[in-house]
Amino acid sequence: MGSIKSIQPILRSFNPGTLTRPNINELMGLDTTFRKMKILIIGAGYVGKAAAEAWRAQGHTITLTTRFPKRIAELSPFAHQVILMERLSEALLGQEVVLLSVAPDSSEESAYEQTYLGTAKALVKNVDRATRQILYTSSSSVYGEHGGAIVDETTQLKPSSRREEILIETENLLLQAPCKVCILRLGEIIGPGRRIADRLSALNGRPLAGTGESITNLSPIEEIVGALGAAVEGEWEGIYNICSDLHLPRRALYEQLCREEGLPPVVWDASRV
Repeated sequence: MGSIKSIQPILRSFNPGTLTRPNINELMGLDTTFRKMKILIIGAGYVGKAAAEAWRAQGHTITLTTRFPKRIAELSPFAHQVILMERLSEALLGQEVVLLSVAPDSSEESAYEQTYLGTAKALVKNVDRATRQILYTSSSSVYGEHGGAIVDETTQLKPSSRREEILIETENLLLQAPCKVCILRLGEIIGPGRRIADRLSALNGRPLAGTGESITNLSPIEEIVGALGAAVEGEWEGIYNICSDLHLPRRALYEQLCREEGLPPVVWDASRV
């Protein structure tokens, strides 16, 4: 792809820092006196739960959605109420901010269509008049391959698969919503429970496909949640790249992590791309 940067002026001064166990108020980038709101989070995955925990600590009224009744008890500590996705139109009533942060169950095109486009269509169709802002966590993969060049929000999108086309179509659909829309394009999400070093440890000598020369674009969870908080407070509109300034080739990053963690070097298989 390339090195994901942001040209948005507001992000040049936005630097939540790297924190091991961040203070919730600092992580969100919000003043605790900021007006409390009703916030709906569609998608209770890694990012959705982190945002819910932080926003609830701020005093906002949080509603989470899930497709599975068995997850309601698990998600209850993160929100004031948990509603099944089949009741989305009801969940949207009176919500001032909506965060769409979903992920498909598989890499099949049909799963992407249903999860991204299908959910976005339902959201835009049923969005309440009270909703002032929609936030959407998209992917930097929409940029496609740019040969290691610097990529920013003005870079031409070069989707190389139907899945990437679906992500772009989802963004365009949401931008038609009758309220402010803020799209955060994320790189590889890392954080507690998603440490790259843990994945390297689990390889047990198995080779990784490729040469390791591709550029890494990492999105630490604290920066994602911090950006979401700043976006709500600042009522951001438009598209923002949320990636760390660290853009090492994957081989160099993995070598560094292996040294730090005392792991054997990663083996690369250039015959597999």
